[in-house]
Amino acid sequence: MEWPCTRRSSELEVVMHDIHGAAAPVEIAVVSGSPTVISLVGEIDAANADQVGSAFDEVTAGDVVVDMRQVSFGSCALLSRLLRLRRHVTSRGDRLDVAGVSAAMARLLDLSGTTHLFPHRSAPTNQRQPSSDEPRAAG
Repeated sequence: MEWPCTRRSSELEVVMHDIHGAAAPVEIAVVSGSPTVISLVGEIDAANADQVGSAFDEVTAGDVVVDMRQVSFGSCALLSRLLRLRRHVTSRGDRLDVAGVSAAMARLLDLSGTTHLFPHRSAPTNQRQPSSDEPRAAG
């Protein structure tokens, strides 16, 4: 089955249809920078997680922050795509953070034992956050 998809410059908007025919929009915006910020909007589940994964696959270099402040629902399918993105990002020596994790998504990370794999930020920034094992400037 082919899903409708519209590309506009650096933004990818994917519109999915549930089994009842109602549109369930998912918006994905990728903003290149240092780090690259991938913003997700909507409900992400098994019906549309592949489209999110495809957007993740387009990021091929540098640190990445996934902005989840506007994700109203994230299933294990989203977690699977995040784990795959983390594997790709860290295998090339870069870092993946998540921003704006809801209480429900934080619980999913906790129950799956993956919280430690996804450093949290309150909001995305284009300034790299030091990892816990990097020296910090005295001040």
